Amino acid sequence: MHGHSVWPLICGEVESIRPYAFASQFAGGESSQLLRTPEFALHVHPGSDAIQFFLKPEDRWEVNDLYLKNLESADQMKAVLDAMFGVIRHPGPLAYPPLDALGSSTD
Repeated sequence: MHGHSVWPLICGEVESIRPYAFASQFAGGESSQLLRTPEFALHVHPGSDAIQFFLKPEDRWEVNDLYLKNLESADQMKAVLDAMFGVIRHPGPLAYPPLDALGSSTD
């Protein structure tokens, strides 16, 4: 298990403690995955190969899927998500794979 102190964040010494958040939910024999930045959210549903991409914080409830309008950014986030799940399988310090500046073609 990886982890680190959130104390610097609580004390206001830093604005963030990680470049993005990621999660996985295992249910019914399949795993759904999520990668979230302050600007975007990516949902991957491997069982159906569905990928959803949302603009944050404007789309608070994540109802406007912009995947088809943001294929390049979504694919980049998917690659980082895949790399992140590879990183967490190994012991030691948690090194976040870099997430380059994403485009903002969210028309």
